Amino acid sequence: MNDHRKTKAQLIEEIKQLRKRLAGSAISEQPVEVPPPSLPREIEHLAHLGSWELNLENKRIYFSKTFYDVYELDPSQDLTFEQAFEFYSDSSKKELSAAMERLQSQGIPFDLVLEITTASGKHRWVRTIANREVENGKPKRLYGVMQDITEAINLKRKLVEQERTYREIFETNQSVKLIIDPEDGQILQANEAAVS
Repeated sequence: MNDHRKTKAQLIEEIKQLRKRLAGSAISEQPVEVPPPSLPREIEHLAHLGSWELNLENKRIYFSKTFYDVYELDPSQDLTFEQAFEFYSDSSKKELSAAMERLQSQGIPFDLVLEITTASGKHRWVRTIANREVENGKPKRLYGVMQDITEAINLKRKLVEQERTYREIFETNQSVKLIIDPEDGQILQANEAAVS
């Protein structure tokens, strides 16, 4: 029977029957496992995702191990926000500084793609997302994540370059070139030689 035609009583009865079946199933008998404390660190490492936090009350700063790894820094050394800012390109530094100011003063979260140079001189791109926590009407902390997206940026650039090269070859070729939809035979694209 179509669910739209069932009465309310029929639907309630079906839900009760489903609950009974689930209560007797192996799913309900399985204990709920608590993930190991190391799981967040492992996930951070796999995703090249570092986290940070600034306690606005005591000015304490926390950077995760993966944060240090992305910047190629020794996690045993203390790092200030000012020192971390030095790794950003000039344009990224300005953008991040303005975003941090808006976050702290107005609570406006941000999601930025920024350019850094690591401690060993490697060029990288990072995506940084941050937010503010307020307690009793007062900003308590700023926190966020930073992900190394260098590989994705490089792949995207390579794809754009390949597309540009393909278009250039396609458009300037003296022979007639057509791109045809294999399903319906429609011409999707024609080069200059085919049009003239």
